[in-house]
Amino acid sequence: MSLSPEVRAARRAYQNAHAAKTKAGKALNAQSPALMRRAVDIARKHATAAQRIYATAGSAHPDAPTLKSLAHTTAAAYAAILSLAARLDAHTATPPTTPNTSQQ
Repeated sequence: MSLSPEVRAARRAYQNAHAAKTKAGKALNAQSPALMRRAVDIARKHATAAQRIYATAGSAHPDAPTLKSLAHTTAAAYAAILSLAARLDAHTATPPTTPNTSQQ
């Protein structure tokens, strides 16, 4: 049985988003905001693509449940990457400096 073009495209988006999730983990380990931004951009692009494929195909499409599942899991990978990005931001942020009030 051959997969529909929509399923192939959604599966490719899912795989690319998960590859970006791996890249985000490496960015967190390396403390690299630039690499993390790239991973977030890649995942956003593919999560949007998977959602668009599902929305365009519609619920009447024979593979609608598969497309819906791929769209949701791709979005979950994007959400996980955003979580990793927030952890990196929190770790690399410099604490605010407070004015020295003891010199009055």
